[in-house]
Amino acid sequence: MPNDMPLSADQPQGLDRILKNLITLALPPLGLGRDAAKLTTEGLESKKDDCIKTLGNFVALEALALKTVFGVLGRRMGGGMAGRLDDYVEKELKGEITAIIQKVVDGVITMAKAQEMILDVAIKVLLKIRNGNGTQP
Repeated sequence: MPNDMPLSADQPQGLDRILKNLITLALPPLGLGRDAAKLTTEGLESKKDDCIKTLGNFVALEALALKTVFGVLGRRMGGGMAGRLDDYVEKELKGEITAIIQKVVDGVITMAKAQEMILDVAIKVLLKIRNGNGTQP
């Protein structure tokens, strides 16, 4: 059986070649991920206020839709549920959602920066291994 044969002198070199080929195949997607993370970071940092405003507008429209639905339900049930939500939706919900959206955008920027740094280090390590500069066990 092939697995029972002792290792010959050229087999480690063959495995080394396979490892180098696998690293060569892995480098382009890793580079793409690193570059995409960098573009995400730069884009969000430059347009952060626009992102927050856009998401805030979306939430305001959703809150308006909820108010409308509750208003229709309230009229059908003989009471006005929308009137109870008006002050909360208009003041507190918008303020809270804006603060949450700011934290989410900041978190996405931080994660994209971290991903970029991790992929950069991984690419450097893989290049060292592929070029024969890595540590040998």
